[in-house]
Amino acid sequence: MANGLFDYFGNMNIFGAAPNGQVQSLLDNKLITKEAVERANKQSIGSGLITGLASYLAQPKNQGYGDSTPYLAKAFLNANQAAQVPFTNLPNQYAMDTQIAEDKLNLENQKRTKELENQLLNDPRVKDNPVLRAAVFSNPAKALEILNKPKPVAEFKSFSQQDDLYKINPDGTQELVRKGTNKVDNTGLYPAQAVELANGDFAFLPTPKGMRQGYKAIGTDGQPYTGDLTPRGKGLTEAQSKAFMFGNRMETSNAAFESLFDKNGEPTYSPSFIASKRNAEKTWVVGEMLGAGANLFASDEDQLASQSMRDFINAVLRNESGAAIAEHEFTNAQAQYFPEVNDGAKVRQQKAENRAVAIATMKAAAGQDPAAMAKAEELKTQLTTKKTVKKDTTTKPIAKRAKINGRIIVEDLSKGQWVYEDTGEPFAN
Repeated sequence: MANGLFDYFGNMNIFGAAPNGQVQSLLDNKLITKEAVERANKQSIGSGLITGLASYLAQPKNQGYGDSTPYLAKAFLNANQAAQVPFTNLPNQYAMDTQIAEDKLNLENQKRTKELENQLLNDPRVKDNPVLRAAVFSNPAKALEILNKPKPVAEFKSFSQQDDLYKINPDGTQELVRKGTNKVDNTGLYPAQAVELANGDFAFLPTPKGMRQGYKAIGTDGQPYTGDLTPRGKGLTEAQSKAFMFGNRMETSNAAFESLFDKNGEPTYSPSFIASKRNAEKTWVVGEMLGAGANLFASDEDQLASQSMRDFINAVLRNESGAAIAEHEFTNAQAQYFPEVNDGAKVRQQKAENRAVAIATMKAAAGQDPAAMAKAEELKTQLTTKKTVKKDTTTKPIAKRAKINGRIIVEDLSKGQWVYEDTGEPFAN
């Protein structure tokens, strides 16, 4: 079972508990959901933590073991047993739920059968018919089928618009309803197949040769077609379809993320928690389990922020590379598009604009918004435009220095004279 939580140590969690064969069989046959197993795993971890801690604290520490290892081992064994219980309970819960569902269904069926009996017994066609009354008590559904059996009606027989349409009466006789239409000329004046139009109709549009000879569009009934001849547009290309999908994911996840800020623009989730969780997930081998464990202590806003970031970044990077996303790529994208710890209001605003540019560019690539590329370019211009400070390029004179009789004199440009550097007194020639 590769559901994202038990990918290490043979599906075991940190307390060595794992779904047993019965749970795996129920999951493989889609009789229980992955969400039910995930909930059981959360309960397992919680039970393991509480039981293990309580077991360790409850043990007397005067056994003379020499160190704490035996105490910890015994606490872990107790935690393992407690952690396995939520998984063991899943098949029992499924069996109980199945029995309850069957009992409810039987009661509903009995109720519906009784209601159907009462309905049929009050039907005038049944009251005076002993055979039908007996059928109601033995098989109400069959009696209803007999009462509702349709009477024979005339059938219509035709294979195409070009064939004659006949009505077949119950006695087997046939009546001509309409004559078939003439087949569309197909000698180079019209195509072999009708064209689907934007309004949903189909029509044979004349070829260039037919148009030069004055031929007009013909409907599938063989009559002149006078409706709108605009053809239906072509579907999206493979690249446009992917861009459309990723663009929708980015737009949806960004909307969810934007909802996590108050009226003052401050986040209602904890950026510190997001950073701590990401660091925990980078831990070799057990990173994914540590990240899952962190969710036990996360608020709804924290979990929504984490999921929205992940969905947005995956959509961006999957579209760019189409391959597995490297850890450093994900980290760089998170810093590029989403606030980090101690980011100021201006930085958060700039990153929000980065997300808007990415969404607009993706929608433009999908061809779903003709003005999207213009919007993207406008946003990029706003982001890349920087205020420049005009520099003073005037060349300023440089004061001269000289040494006379062992003392240094410098030129005082403001007074237009030479002065001693050490005292500032005017130099007299």
